[in-house]
Amino acid sequence: VYCFGRNLSMLDILGANVFAFNALGANLRHSHVWWSFGKKIENWLISPAQHQIHHSDNPKHFDRNLGSALAIWDRACGTLIKAHQVGKITVGVGNNDRGHNSVMDAYWRPIYENLQTPWQRVAKAANKVNVFNKKKPIIEVNINDKTVK
Repeated sequence: VYCFGRNLSMLDILGANVFAFNALGANLRHSHVWWSFGKKIENWLISPAQHQIHHSDNPKHFDRNLGSALAIWDRACGTLIKAHQVGKITVGVGNNDRGHNSVMDAYWRPIYENLQTPWQRVAKAANKVNVFNKKKPIIEVNINDKTVK
C-alpha cells in the first residue's frame, strides 16, 4: 500500500515482478558474471549463465537456450542446457564465423542464402553436422545435372 497506494492491480504486481527479474537477472545476460539460478529454477527461467551458454563458441551449445526469459519452450523442444551441465565456456563465433564482416553483409547474406533453392538449403543444413569433423557430406542433391553438397 505504501508503494502503490490503495488501488493495487494485478498489472502493478506483474510489472513489479518483471522489473525485479530484469534488475536481478536479465541485465547480467551479456555480462561476464556467471550466475546460475540453480538446477530446479533453470527448468523454468533462463539464468544469466544459461544465456551465456547460448553465446558459447562450442558447437555443442549452438542453437541452445533460445528463450530470453522462460526455459519452458527450450525444455519442451529439447534445446535446454542448464548451467551445472557445462564447464568453462568461451563466447563468440570462433572458427564458425559466417563472414558477417560488414553491416551490409549482415543484412544481405541471410537474404542471399534464402534465395537458394529449397534443395540447396536442405543439403546445406544437413551438412552443418559435419562442418566440424570434416567427414563426407551427408546429402548430395543433383539439380539440373549439378551436384550440390
